[in-house]
Amino acid sequence: MPTSQNDPYSKFRENVLSKGKKRILALDGGGIRGLFTVQLLKRLETIIREKTNNPHALLRDYFQLVGGTSTGAIIASAIAIGKTADELDDLYRELSKIIFKNSWFRYGIIRAKFATKPINECLEKHFENRLMKDITREGIALGIVTKRLDTGSVWVVDNNPDGQFFAEGNGDNGSYVLKQIIRASTAAPSFFSPEIIKISEGVWGKFIDGGVSPHNNPALQLLMLATMKGYHYQWDTGEDELFILSMGTGSWEQREHIKQGGFSLVPSAIGGAKSLMSLMDDTTELNQAMMQWFGKPIGPSNEIDLAMGTLENEMLTDNPLFSYTRYDAILEADWLAKELGITDYSEKQIKRMRKMDVLDTMDMLSEVGKAYAEQVMSAEHIR
Repeated sequence: MPTSQNDPYSKFRENVLSKGKKRILALDGGGIRGLFTVQLLKRLETIIREKTNNPHALLRDYFQLVGGTSTGAIIASAIAIGKTADELDDLYRELSKIIFKNSWFRYGIIRAKFATKPINECLEKHFENRLMKDITREGIALGIVTKRLDTGSVWVVDNNPDGQFFAEGNGDNGSYVLKQIIRASTAAPSFFSPEIIKISEGVWGKFIDGGVSPHNNPALQLLMLATMKGYHYQWDTGEDELFILSMGTGSWEQREHIKQGGFSLVPSAIGGAKSLMSLMDDTTELNQAMMQWFGKPIGPSNEIDLAMGTLENEMLTDNPLFSYTRYDAILEADWLAKELGITDYSEKQIKRMRKMDVLDTMDMLSEVGKAYAEQVMSAEHIR
């Protein structure tokens, strides 16, 4: 694609919209469990520096598109503005301690569990008043997944200057304030209040956490962003043309012990909430199945279920559309012991690690992340 010295987005066009091999980094949501992801990114940065023989290489230097949902949106945005992996660790610990500070009069029922002001102040401190188009000038694509509640639609806000919603005006992708889009993607219902964003003159949207959609794992959404004509990236597909690295925040199997003929004392509201959580798990599993069905998995392969298995040697298309690595730990005692050699956590501690807002789990999440990075991650998995 021809560029001009007068084009403020020439670096983006040369790095992102040109022909050649492309890489996507997709980061899941998960609240405070993002600290697990950060440990993986520290190992990834080391791998990249060794592979490129550049001791100062940043994560954003290796990937043409980074994106995330909720927690992943914060981390992906920090990568896009040039943070090192160590800085990501410091930033996320600081954010967590301030954002997830409990208040005695907030329970997440009548009003949001956590106040909006602290998260806004933290995001302003680290991301200032950058616009999405400022990230475009840096030469990297950023995709943030959020959910517009008033229309019931999933939004992936990106910064492609050739995209149909990137216009030099007001209320468009390029002019959105980055910290506000991050805030929208992280506005988990009952935890944080929705974010109100101006869409166009006289039109406002109410946005909530992108995790309340099929794309808490944003890998499939970012694949669509990069390859579908409507988004105007139109990257080439093929296992040697497109590499997708997906990172989770820890997963586990939902279990409930049922007695035959027993009477359930669980209130209907709680049962409904569990059903909604189960639906989120279902969409995550479906995303994972599709990614392993469309692409060529490299490294650890997740078992989808007992019927599908890992989908190894099974592919929908004649040739893989991309090469794909998925990193995620299973927060269950047996798995942690077998795969990572971690045996000193009680069942109660592991259950607390699964929550998205418990501050005293930060060190445990970091320990699990470091062990996973050392024992599972490999330079051979990174293409």
